[in-house]
Amino acid sequence: MSKIKTIILLLTLSCNIYAKGIDVSEEYLFSKTQIQNHSFNDELLTSYLKSQTVLLIPGVLSQSFSSTSTQRIKIDYLIGSIFRDHEDWLIEKGINYESLEIESEASPEENKEFIIQILEELPDNIIIFTHSKGGLDTFEALVHRPDLLEKITGVITVQTPFKGAPVADAFTRNSLVKNISEWLFRFLGGSEGGILSLTTKESRLRNQKYNEDFQRIIQEIPVINYGSFKEDTFGWDTPLEIFRDYTYKKAGKSDGVVPLENSFLDNTYQVTESGVDHLNSVTNTQGVRRLTFLPQLNYKQEWTFDRKSHFQALLEVLRKVSY
Repeated sequence: MSKIKTIILLLTLSCNIYAKGIDVSEEYLFSKTQIQNHSFNDELLTSYLKSQTVLLIPGVLSQSFSSTSTQRIKIDYLIGSIFRDHEDWLIEKGINYESLEIESEASPEENKEFIIQILEELPDNIIIFTHSKGGLDTFEALVHRPDLLEKITGVITVQTPFKGAPVADAFTRNSLVKNISEWLFRFLGGSEGGILSLTTKESRLRNQKYNEDFQRIIQEIPVINYGSFKEDTFGWDTPLEIFRDYTYKKAGKSDGVVPLENSFLDNTYQVTESGVDHLNSVTNTQGVRRLTFLPQLNYKQEWTFDRKSHFQALLEVLRKVSY
């Protein structure tokens, strides 16, 4: 590449970074399409990952989706475990990984110590792959132990409510509903701080407090933020339809829980994908369908999502931006 082209590229990237981040959606979708069409050569990706340990950090209610947890409320028999497809692919490729069974209903402040402990125990070259609140827990840990960044290759967050979720606001606005929500989080082993951490107010305060720390993390290691949205169509088009419709009125496009724009921190690599709700990305909702006598309202097929190609494509983007 000529010096002039290099300078233009750097200026373009700098402008994009200054504005909000670097949009790598095209790179992600291209890789994902290749994977699904069996035209993707995964030798470089597999070779890259062989020297890494992938750390999977889930979000709220993750233990309820786990067949091995002792959670009081279990629904894994309905739609499977969080990260099951991700783990199957990692095992198939012989890649080292760790899947955390974290107290997902606890606050990020409470969870940071557990994540720090795991990061200390794992060998160098760690890729952190998180979903939803797991991203908040992860950044909380890295803010308090920035020295651990030396062990981390990169971070991928999927549908993390960095700027909060209006659904959480609704559950904490009314005193009666707030008390019930906080009781539920405590009943599941967490705390009231768990649900409060998802509100837009707490998120705004957290971002103001840690803005410089977050930017320091983003400057030192590649961070990919994945956000998605599910458009409203006729019928019951997502298990999260009620939440999605409510969030749309409050903040526009969302995955049913997190508004699209709230999934992104400034200056990160950013991926946007349509048609994906908050559950699709990590667990199987294909078997969840509305009880109806009208066949035309059965939208089961619209809820399928190829989580393996999604996972691989995000890892491939990380591989490319790491060099």
